Amino acid sequence: MKSDSNFRMPSFGTSSSFGSNFRKRKRIMMIGFVIIVILAIGLVALRPMTKTTVIVKVSGKERVTKAENDGEITSKYLIFSDDETFECTDEIIYLKFNSSDFYGHIYKDSTYKFTVVGWRIPIFSTYRNIIKIEKP
Repeated sequence: MKSDSNFRMPSFGTSSSFGSNFRKRKRIMMIGFVIIVILAIGLVALRPMTKTTVIVKVSGKERVTKAENDGEITSKYLIFSDDETFECTDEIIYLKFNSSDFYGHIYKDSTYKFTVVGWRIPIFSTYRNIIKIEKP
């Protein structure tokens, strides 16, 4: 069988250009991942700096539950005022692990002095968290 020395396979890019593009994409993905991790750590680190005190009259309260795919049920307590909605959940940074007790001592139409942390971000349904309750 005679070989045709003029025949060549079509080239759709060299393997080195494929490897180069792959490395660039991988580098960009890693940089993006690092930026997201830094932002997440920064938000957790900045959360204590948002600590403030507010005086509110409670207009209502509600326990919201959510069933996870693995069957676990999570819940959080929401406290409503005329100006803002707050949540009452455990807060690891402040060693607050008694949210149910806090929630049980909040009554509708009563005025309280709340110490709160966090941000109200409506698009993510996040609320400032109550870490201390006092009667004014």
